Formats: sequence, structure tokens, C-alpha cells
Amino acid sequence: MSPRAKRATSAPKKPTHRKAPSKNSRARPRRAAAPSSKKPNPKKSGGKKSAPRRSAHATLFEQIIGAIEHSPTVTRLMHHFIRASDGGWEQLVAKASKPLSEFHQRCWSEPTDSDPFGMSPAFLDFIRPFFQFLYFEYFRVETSGMRHVPKKGPVIFVANHSGALPYDGTMVHLALYNEHPSNRDVRFLVDDFVFTLPLVGTFVQRTGGVPASQENARRLLAAGDSIVVFPEGVSGIGKLYDERYRLKRFGHGGFVRLAMRTGVPIVPVSIIGAEEIHPIIWKSQSFAKPLGLPFIPFTPTFPWLGPLGMVPLPSKWQITFGETVDFSGFSETDAEDRALVDRHAERIRNTIQCMLDAGLRERPSIWV
Repeated sequence: MSPRAKRATSAPKKPTHRKAPSKNSRARPRRAAAPSSKKPNPKKSGGKKSAPRRSAHATLFEQIIGAIEHSPTVTRLMHHFIRASDGGWEQLVAKASKPLSEFHQRCWSEPTDSDPFGMSPAFLDFIRPFFQFLYFEYFRVETSGMRHVPKKGPVIFVANHSGALPYDGTMVHLALYNEHPSNRDVRFLVDDFVFTLPLVGTFVQRTGGVPASQENARRLLAAGDSIVVFPEGVSGIGKLYDERYRLKRFGHGGFVRLAMRTGVPIVPVSIIGAEEIHPIIWKSQSFAKPLGLPFIPFTPTFPWLGPLGMVPLPSKWQITFGETVDFSGFSETDAEDRALVDRHAERIRNTIQCMLDAGLRERPSIWV
């Protein structure tokens, strides 16, 4: 036998035995793991779980989709479109081509009845049915406070500005034309950059828009015309959606200085609804500078849908006319008093802001 085999047989391994439990001992059940005594860190875990916070932009997108789905305006438009297309696409195109051709001809050709500022009464009568459709059917404008508007004589209407494009001036014009007992006509002062836009500038000029300046305003008032001014200027129409209905600074009080020099009364106006027609979620000034524009707006529809992105959303409008502010007792010397002018401008600004806040509290919905 080999030495290795002898060693294996001579030293056998002892079997290992588990210790038998005693009679008095009982099998202890295995303890469950004790809960940790450490408190969760609220900074890491966030404390109590809550629903994720929704951004204002996400809510806006849902509101827009809901408005498109349930808006009576969109329903009527689809009904008119289907009814117009019953005769086939060729007949629909033929119906649309004639007014579009006439519009193009009237807008681009030099009118023979224009006033010194370029407004054409014939073009205004031609285009008014379209804007009456926007006023009554699309934006469904409601007005209040019309009793504060004088029956005759020039008036300076001071309003908040918004909407990326100057629909607000046109709607104020139609509100006075449609709702006032005297069917008042009014001209609106527009920022200079609007007249640099292709087609838009010519269109605004033909419909009564005038470049905003003290000289132009005094000429209109001297001729007996009423005017609408927007002291917020470009900063008003360029407000982001998160800044909606919060008035910007009212320039340098030029409208107050104008009222003091001419003795024309001021009627404050609040416009609710224009902020939502083109809700600006971002804007670029660097892209706009080479084009001579103050900014390029980015909305939920523009520029993503191309030209269709310029179609305004069907928000419901409310235009309120406040109490008349009399400036007949002021003089040229008062108009040069900067502190006095700023005090009256801030007073009118606060009045319009209060009118906006009151209207928003009573507003049931953006779209209905």
C-alpha cells in the first residue's frame, strides 16, 4: 500500500454533526427586517409624492386643442366650408379666386379716393364684411361702457396693446362703428415697423392706420377725427404669454401731452382676448434685426405651420370703455411739465390695468 493511502486510512475525517436542540429550546421564527430608522431626506426624495407640476405652455396647448375641437366658431366655419364645397373643388376655387383677385387689385393699385394718410373709403367698404365676420362670428366681441364715449367731437382712445398683429386697433374701430349710437369712426396709430411689412403695411394704411407720431395725431384731431393710441408700443404686442394682461410702461406720456395741448378728452379702453390669438412662447430679436423687424414671434402655430400659423386663434373678446378723462383745462405749459405728464399717464395706466383685472375675474373662459 502506498504511503499516501496509509495516511488516508490512518487519519479518517470526523463527520460533522449539527448540535441537537434542547428540549426547552424552541425554534425561533425568523425576524422580519426592522424598518430603517433613518428619515428620508426631503431634498433627495422630494418628500411626499405629488402630481408633477404642469407648465403654463403645456396647459396652453391643451386649451388650444380643446378650443379647436369644441369652439362654435370652428364648427360654423367647417359647416360653411362643407356647404361651399358641395359643388366640387373646382367650383370652390372659382368662388374664392374672384374676391381674392379683387382684393389683390384693390390693395396694390393706387386708390383714387385715398386721404392724405392713404386710407381708401372704397377699399374699407370692400374689406369691412371680412372684418365684420371676425368681429361678430370669429372673435365674438362684446362691448361695455359705450355710454362713456362722447357722441361727437374728437376723442383719444388709449388702450392696451397685444396680439403680435394689430387686430386690436381694427376691433376697437368696429366696436365704435357697430355699437355706438353715432356709429363713430376712428383712426388707429400704428408702430412704424408695421408699414415695412410686405402687403401688411399697405393693407393697414388702406384701412385707416396711421404712423404713430405727435404730428400725425394732431393733424387727425384738428380735422375732427378720433384716434386710438397704444402707449405700450412694440413692447405691448411682443409680450410673452406668461406676461399677458400685465401692462408695460406707457412710453413717455406722449398721449397725455397730446391731450393737454389739444384739449381733447381721453377714454381709457381695455381689450381682453387679443393676448390669446397669437400666444408668444418665445421671440427672437437677433433673427429679426436683418429683416428690419423688432422681433420674430414663435407661437404654438407659427412658424411651424407656415402661412397657416398666422391665422389667429378664435379667442372671445371683451372691449370695455372707461370713464372719460377731461383735459380741457390744461395748457402748453402743462404739457411741458414732465412730472405732471408722467403722473397723469400713470393714472390712466392704472385705470386700464384695473379694468383688465376686473374683466379677467369675470371671464368664464378664454374661448367661450
